[in-house]
Amino acid sequence: MIVDICKKLLVISIVVVTIWGVIKYFNKQNWTSLNGKVVETNVCQFTSRGRGGTGTTFRVKVKYIYVLNHLSYIKEELIGSHFRDQDAAASLQKQYWKGQHLRVLYNPEDPNQSSLNRTWF
Repeated sequence: MIVDICKKLLVISIVVVTIWGVIKYFNKQNWTSLNGKVVETNVCQFTSRGRGGTGTTFRVKVKYIYVLNHLSYIKEELIGSHFRDQDAAASLQKQYWKGQHLRVLYNPEDPNQSSLNRTWF
């Protein structure tokens, strides 16, 4: 019985996360883009624990700045996949260098909300 409840909760969680992602995706479709600039990048290490033990993954964090209506916004975003190999994450990191200009999407209704891509998450 407990296993059945856990399975149902898992399915409900997956559905909720999927709906949340779709809503986020379509909301970003109406966002406006402008030029921003990379401030710094880092490879971040994440450790997770599960039934299979402990696992380590790596992601790239990009800190960027954009200016809108004479106000500067500094944001950070994790980009790319969860890499199991630190070198793979470092390879992605090399695509974002300090001072690089890039496209930033921002929410015109709340310019404090921004993203570097239109993907779900």
